Amino acid sequence: MPYRLVILLTSTTLAVIFAAVGLYACWQIDARTIIKSAESMAILRGTLTGYVIAQLCIFFVISLSRRQWERRLRENTETIEKLSRHNTLLLEAAGDGICGVDNEGRITFINRAALEMHGYHRDEVMGKNPHHLFHHHRPDGRPYSTETCPFMQTLADGEARTCEESLLRRDGSFFPVKMTVTPIFEQGRRTGVVVVFHDITEQRNRQEALLRLATTDSLTGVSNRRHFLERLDAELARQRRHGGLASLLMTDLDFFKHVNDTHGHAAGDAVLSNFVRVVRQSVRRSDIIGRLGGEEFAVLLPGDGIHGARELAERLRRAFECNPAHIGNVIIPVTVSIGISGLRTDDMTADAPLRRADEALYAAKDAGRNCTVVYDAGSLKADSPSFLRKPESSTATQR
Repeated sequence: MPYRLVILLTSTTLAVIFAAVGLYACWQIDARTIIKSAESMAILRGTLTGYVIAQLCIFFVISLSRRQWERRLRENTETIEKLSRHNTLLLEAAGDGICGVDNEGRITFINRAALEMHGYHRDEVMGKNPHHLFHHHRPDGRPYSTETCPFMQTLADGEARTCEESLLRRDGSFFPVKMTVTPIFEQGRRTGVVVVFHDITEQRNRQEALLRLATTDSLTGVSNRRHFLERLDAELARQRRHGGLASLLMTDLDFFKHVNDTHGHAAGDAVLSNFVRVVRQSVRRSDIIGRLGGEEFAVLLPGDGIHGARELAERLRRAFECNPAHIGNVIIPVTVSIGISGLRTDDMTADAPLRRADEALYAAKDAGRNCTVVYDAGSLKADSPSFLRKPESSTATQR
């Protein structure tokens, strides 16, 4: 113990000092009478007495210091333990997931919220690499390298990071999180990182719901007019950069106003929903369906030329004619007219291909409806109405 070493050194020093004093005093007396001299004996007794008293004083002081030191040690230990319990309580009570990782990439602590999110027990994760447990591949199945993992990046460069990621549960499912990775420093040396994250599933769901409201038609679930025009503009920009083929179908249900007037708007809505169902069954997943207004729909066909678009249009027309909507016991047969136009590299906006497809659609109506017409500038009238014309069933309900 340090205090024992202090006592030993102090006692030895005092003994040497008192011995030196005694010898000096004796040296001052005539050497011939040193043994017999009463004065010499008195000096030696005084020296010995002083030494003993000094030793007692030192022992008392050191004992008192020792008791104070032990008391302070106990107080400091209790304070540290109390602080540790308090910090542990805070970590366990936190709603966010908290995980500590050392410089070797091993989990040193993890709170209850993080364990519940991941579905693990504490003893299953302590000392393990968090990337290998929670982050080793992406939701689409692609591997996630350690070089791009936020945990490992902060361990490598000491830079704090905030990002959105997808983490794995024990059952193999993913959940989206917003995480902050912060380096831990002790006495100026980086000893690891702490990761704080929270589940943003509800936030993502709200964002996706708002996006659906902003971009889709609430009745049929296809793109609304604004979103479809944005997608068409994007396809035109891609075609100008890279070339390739793309076509556009403009469709309009024949005599749809009669359906609303005879059977009611609920029946009209059912017919529209039935039409979209038939279209979805006929087109590819990459094709884009949009409701432009009332009973007027458009279909963008990336990668398809006029020949493929004509075949699809005919297949769609026949399928819709053969699959009428059923409202209770009532069958409502409806047909569709379709205009077809190819996209051109000199089309600067969506208006141009839509205008051509709409003129072809108008020609299909003139030809007796329930048919498909490909746009041909030489055979169509120059004064045909544009795609901005008012749909013939203006009373159709659009929600």
